Formats: sequence, structure tokens, C-alpha cells
Amino acid sequence: MKRAAIIIGVDRTGGMPPLRDAAKGARRFEDWALSQKFDSIHVFTDEDDSVVEVGAIKRAIKKMVDTGTFEQLVIYFAGHGVNIGYGEYWLLSDAPGDPQAAVNIRSSTWQAEYSGIPHTIFISDACRTAAEGGTTQRVTGSEIFPNDGVGGLAKPVDIFYACTLGRPALEIRDRNVAAGAFTALYTSAFLDVLQGKHAELLEWKKEAGKSVAYVRPRPLKPHLTAEVPRRITQLKLQATAIQEPDARIVSDDTAWIARLTEEEGFTPPRPTAFSIPIRRSNAYRAGVKPALAPVTAASAACILLRSVLKDGIQGIMTASEPPELITRRRTRSPKLTTLDKDSVACVATLNSLARKAAIPFGPPHQETHCGFKIRGAKFVKAWCNGSIAEVIDQPGDLIRMHNVPTPSTSVLLELENGTGMLLPAIPGFLAGLTVEDGELIDVAYEPSDNTSRWDTYRQHAADLRALRAVASSATRSGVFRLENEDALEIMHRMQHFKSVDPSLAIYATYAYHDIRLRELIQQISNSMRDDLGARLFDIALLAGELHKVQIGASKDQALISPFPLLAQGWALLAAQAVTLPDALKDIQCSLLPSVWTLFNPEGVRKIQTAIEQREII
Repeated sequence: MKRAAIIIGVDRTGGMPPLRDAAKGARRFEDWALSQKFDSIHVFTDEDDSVVEVGAIKRAIKKMVDTGTFEQLVIYFAGHGVNIGYGEYWLLSDAPGDPQAAVNIRSSTWQAEYSGIPHTIFISDACRTAAEGGTTQRVTGSEIFPNDGVGGLAKPVDIFYACTLGRPALEIRDRNVAAGAFTALYTSAFLDVLQGKHAELLEWKKEAGKSVAYVRPRPLKPHLTAEVPRRITQLKLQATAIQEPDARIVSDDTAWIARLTEEEGFTPPRPTAFSIPIRRSNAYRAGVKPALAPVTAASAACILLRSVLKDGIQGIMTASEPPELITRRRTRSPKLTTLDKDSVACVATLNSLARKAAIPFGPPHQETHCGFKIRGAKFVKAWCNGSIAEVIDQPGDLIRMHNVPTPSTSVLLELENGTGMLLPAIPGFLAGLTVEDGELIDVAYEPSDNTSRWDTYRQHAADLRALRAVASSATRSGVFRLENEDALEIMHRMQHFKSVDPSLAIYATYAYHDIRLRELIQQISNSMRDDLGARLFDIALLAGELHKVQIGASKDQALISPFPLLAQGWALLAAQAVTLPDALKDIQCSLLPSVWTLFNPEGVRKIQTAIEQREII
């Protein structure tokens, strides 16, 4: 197999504490790639005051794509990373002063799927905390794959993260400790596996009479989830709470990332007791008893989701202890370890967020069949075209919409603190907004109870709210992930209830996108269009229906919203070469950290002007 590697290590990024092991980690990764006899290796580090530029990385990748002969591309990064709009950005030397001197991971991985390379692997040893300060928040980043991919079917792209995407308080306590500890730790744990130091992760085969061992991506995820926290605890680092490795693996069971042979001098190690075995491993067959992985935020979300799919609203009303922890106590000791306690806390936190989100609030209808309600903030003003938005008891927590046309109209909602959001008013629906700490954490569309849709919704409202609440809470924590069977079950329920929950459809679509279930996204897009008479922007975007589209240039687009409703969608616009209306040029610079799209006062004024000039309908 012809393989290539792009290896990046950036110790110094403007305005952030210098790292001590990013460039060195890149060099260690280069040594591994050389030992694997990669056909092409490009290394970019800021050693000796060099500058790592995104243009050089793009040129190297384009050269590999253009050859059309590489079967695998591994991209490794160590350095500073930030979370902007619930998407990850790698900061290069000139960031954040140069807003494009960063790698937009979400957009780049999408483009990688259509680059023509059969298997791409991203390895990110970087922090994923929220951007702080206006300059960093305005980073837009660049895509490192060409946008003129060969097309056809999407190819698998696996992504390994040193930690989960989430809020700063959940991921990091001390930036200097994190910079000095976790970047080196994750790379070290990763390379140990790639170098064959964990026998239980090796799959041996006979090829042409020779013994060959493979390290495959899929079992790496549970191994790193257990191994990195174990090392942190062992070293007694104070950064214990910040490091929870994450991964998104979409390649099949035959994919591999490292190949080792005894003939080339590799000596198999003795199995350790700290890793998660794969079913085919020799060590597993030999009866090695590994440690169980901690229940991470992602697995906690999966536990709660399946509980709701099985038991409805009762699945989150009584927090049950995860089966993994019950097994530990029964087979080991009644006393919980530190990791066990963290696992219980993880499930309890997500369960608490989901319970809160599932509680309905405000009136169940408006006389006009359409409106907005809010908790955690107050409305002060609203603007729209072709309809009347009436703020009740200004400032108030209700807006009554009059004369809303089918399929929808966009309404700019300004809050007391001057921030605001542009959301669609959909005939027959009430939109319930939840604001917490100045962040728009949830938008729930439910049928007004004086419409024909309500009869369908009423019978299963509690269970649907619970399902949406888990999706909302897990999205807020950056860990809304689905397995294929869960995705199919959610799709079945949405179809069964005739798409009466647009917001659940949006949450589900992003989760489907992460596991590359494009056919389900297309089904949702078609279903929502049949039901509402138009496409929700986010769903059309992820279905690939907006590729190279200029929004607003054609009246037949039939889009609900002129831009992404969920904040993570903004990072994907460039990958699809979507052009927003001229009136919204650079509006992305006005985005605030939020699960759902939220603008600062400057952005609110800009959108107000666009509405008054009838450039937004």
C-alpha cells in the first residue's frame, strides 16, 4: 500500500503559552513514519524559528492528491487548538493574528472524503477548548484539501482527538499545565501502540509465509480512552480532569495504520493489563484480563440515548448507574476508583442537563399558531419581512407571530444584552429557546396545540422531548454520537411521527454526518421538504444540496434560514463552497460561542439592516 504522511508540530502561536513538546512530538512521529517506510513524508515544524504556513501544507497535500496513487494519508498535528462554533481549528504560526493561518478540521475532513485518497487518518494532539478573546474567536481557518475533489463515493476519514470537544470548564483547569502535560502524553500513548508495544492490539497474519502484525484504527479508540487517563493518574498530574481522548472511526475492520513484521526486527511484547483487546487479538484468546475503559462523556451520552430509545422519558428521569461500573464493583471491589467516580459524575452531569432540557416551559400555543418563547433571557425587539412579530410584555419571554407565510419567514430576535439570533418562524410551530450563561443552548420546535399537528405530537410528546433533550445536551458537550442502529431507530421515529420535530431532525442530521450516513440525511431532507414545503439550511448543507450555491441568488432555493442554525455548521460552508448573501458578508466574524447560532450586537445590527433592505426574507 502506498502511504503518505503530513506531520505538523507548532510550539509557538501568537498570544498563547509556548508549548514544550509539539515540535518534538512531530519529530517522534516522523521517526515512526520512517520506520514504516512511508512513500512520502512532509514535516512542518517551527523549530529554529521557522514559520508553519497553511499554504505549504495545502501544496503538499494537493501534490499527493494529484498523483492519484496514494492509498492512505496520515495527518498528524501537535500544537494549540481551539473550539470555535463547536468545530476544531489547529492554530499555525501566524494565528490568530492571521485568521486564515489555521486548519479548519471539520471542513478539511469533509473535503478529504472526496479527495480520491481511499483512507485518510487525522491525529490531533491539541487542546479543543473554546476560543478566548475577540481575535481568536474571529479565526476562520483554511481547508487543507483541494475543493475540486474527484467526486464519487465518499472515502473513509478517521479522526483521533487527544480530548473531547466541549466547554473550557469541562476540559481544562490550568492552561499552562495542559500545555506542558497532555500534548506529549497523548502522542506518547499513541506511538506506543503504533510501535507494537501493546501485544493485545496486534492482529497477526501470515502473508507469503511471513508473520505480519497489524494495528487497526477501530480498537485504538477504546484503548486510548483507557490508557491516557491511566497514565495521568499514574503520573499524579494535576490535569486529570481535562484529558478524555476521543475518536471518530468510520473505516472498516480491514483498515490498518501500522504494519509490523518479525522479519524486519520487530519483537512482540508481552501483553499488558491496561489495554482494551480486540476480539481477533492473540492476547485476548490467551485470556488476558484488561482494565475496563472509563465511561467517557461520549459513552455516557450513548448510554442515555439508548435508555431513552428503550424507556422514553423514564430513561432520563431516574439516573441509573452505567452497567460498566456495576461490572467493576462486582468483579473487583465495592470501592470505586477515581476513574469510576469520574464516570459516575460524567453520566450524572449529562443526565441532569437532559432532564432540564426535557422540561417544557411557556404556553403550548399562540392564537396565531406561530411564535417564539424563551427561558433564561428576555426578548426586546424583533424584525422580519412580510409578517408581524409582536413582543408580549416588552421585554418579554413571548413573541406572537402574525401572518407568517408558508413555508417560513426569518425573524431577527434581539435580547436584553444586545445579542441576538435569526431563526425561522414556521407556521403551526412554537419555537422554544433556552439561554444559559449568555449562550443559546437549545432551540426546540413543537407544534402549537391548537393545530392539526398537535394530535400526532401529543401522544408521544414526553418521549420526543426526552430524545431531543439528550441530543441537545450531548451536542452542547460536543459528544452527540450515534451508532448505526441508534441512527436507524431515530430515523424510524421521526418518520413515524411525520417529522413533527424539526429541531430533532437537525440534531440527528449532524450526528448522521459524523458517521457518514449520507443516505439518511438525504431521506430527512426529502421528508422535511415534503412536510414543511422547504429545506432546512443545515440539512440541505449536510445532504450536499448546497454545493457551490449562492444563497439568495435564486428564488427557487426554498430554504428555511439563509445560514446554519446550529453553530457547528458554519465550519462546513467553505467545504461546500457555499456563498452567503452579500448583505451577510463577514457575518461569521460576529458569531458568539454558542451551540445554536448567536450574534454579538454588531452582527445583530448588520442583520437588521439586511432585513430592512429586504435581502433576508
